[in-house]
Amino acid sequence: MSRSTGTNELETDSFKEIYVKRRRIPLARAGQPEEVAEAALFLAHPRNTYMTGQVLVVDGGLSVVF
Repeated sequence: MSRSTGTNELETDSFKEIYVKRRRIPLARAGQPEEVAEAALFLAHPRNTYMTGQVLVVDGGLSVVF
């Protein structure tokens, strides 16, 4: 959310056109905070004991289009 205007960037026409309709984000939607939190919980979970040195990208596939 933009602090200066109070506008939610994810709801703007330009975001919807570029990232959703043109599928710049392959999943064709913005991610939700809960989805990022789930990834963080996975990394912090006590049963996650054998994972080291990884980068976990939570971006709906955006990074594969660049």
